[in-house]
Amino acid sequence: MTSGLLYVLSPLENFLLTIQTLPQFTLENVTHLILPKIHGTKDLDYASRCLYDVYMTTDRENSVNIIPSIESARAMVNLESIAGWGSSLGRQMGGQLGALLVCSFTDAYSRYTR
Repeated sequence: MTSGLLYVLSPLENFLLTIQTLPQFTLENVTHLILPKIHGTKDLDYASRCLYDVYMTTDRENSVNIIPSIESARAMVNLESIAGWGSSLGRQMGGQLGALLVCSFTDAYSRYTR
């Protein structure tokens, strides 16, 4: 079985349902989660609680790297707190920040300022 699978989960509201319905043998191999449309640390806290619930039902040993996708002006305003986020449930059980995925606002900005 291949390890290091990457799951893209969208929208965030369906996150818990998505990870609960994945076969456990597959979930145990997931190393990174890209979470789209993250606006602030509350979104990351929600994802962390969902991961914790799944950890309680599996024999998983490794933590999951969470990669929030920064796609809105609100997320850009909250970028410092998002970048400094850490799970209150611990890295092992609640995941850890693995990277930030930031979209380019240059094209969107130039379209609306003409």
